[in-house]
Amino acid sequence: GEAALATLDGGSDGAGFEAAYAETRGDILLSLGRRDEAREAYRKALDGYTEVPAKIALVEMKLDDLATGEAR
Repeated sequence: GEAALATLDGGSDGAGFEAAYAETRGDILLSLGRRDEAREAYRKALDGYTEVPAKIALVEMKLDDLATGEAR
């Protein structure tokens, strides 16, 4: 949870891996119940995955799941 988030945030500069870091950060935030921050991280991941259709689809599913979870 929080330790994983701190490790991710304190890691390398992430050059070239910004989208992957953002997606992982979104996953961690979601596991901590921080849905708004997770949504923000997933949107940042989408911005970085412009050339990776499979990753775009996966992150869009995560965003859809967030929206569905709020509707319950």
